[in-house]
Amino acid sequence: MVGYDPFVQAFHAHFTRDATQRLFCGLDRALDELPDPSRAEMDAKVAEARGLVRTLRGIPRDGLSFDEDLDLDLARLLLEAEIHDLTYTFNGRPTSAQRPTAGVDIGDLLFRMFALDPRPPGDRLSDITACVEGIPGYLEALLGRLETPVRRWVGCELEQIGGLADLCAALEGWARSEEWSDPGRFAAARVRAEAALRQYLGVDVLERVWA
Repeated sequence: MVGYDPFVQAFHAHFTRDATQRLFCGLDRALDELPDPSRAEMDAKVAEARGLVRTLRGIPRDGLSFDEDLDLDLARLLLEAEIHDLTYTFNGRPTSAQRPTAGVDIGDLLFRMFALDPRPPGDRLSDITACVEGIPGYLEALLGRLETPVRRWVGCELEQIGGLADLCAALEGWARSEEWSDPGRFAAARVRAEAALRQYLGVDVLERVWA
């Protein structure tokens, strides 16, 4: 039987699986990778969340403080909401097969490190560059998940990706202004990433949309 403290640790680990979540929670470890958009990762999250719900239901509530008891209730709601979000289907398909997320996944992480991350510029630029280097691989994994996207979500995707070029230009200018030690690495990563994004925008799957 798992107690309150081990559950809290497992819950925290679950909700800091990717760099965007870690950065949002104020953690400064492993921020050099984009979220994994694959269906396999989503299935793994669902399995882990369901396991945590089962564990939570078996935690004895006797002896817990009011706040600890409330924590468990809120944790259950968060886990159940995540499970619903990752398993919900319509049009006979999972939502994830119909909603492209490159713009938000890439843009959110890069912008947060650029504008909101309190770490020294060199550390942030190193992680940002590693994320930009990971964009081609991210897009390949995302395309492996998509089937027939919804037109409205494709429109959002196109708009968000359109802003990534300006964000990358701002990041490259920032790297020069900070006299970062490896600006050439970012410039090369940006070229490869923008080529991959152009190729992504031209794939057939983004044209086979639901009305």
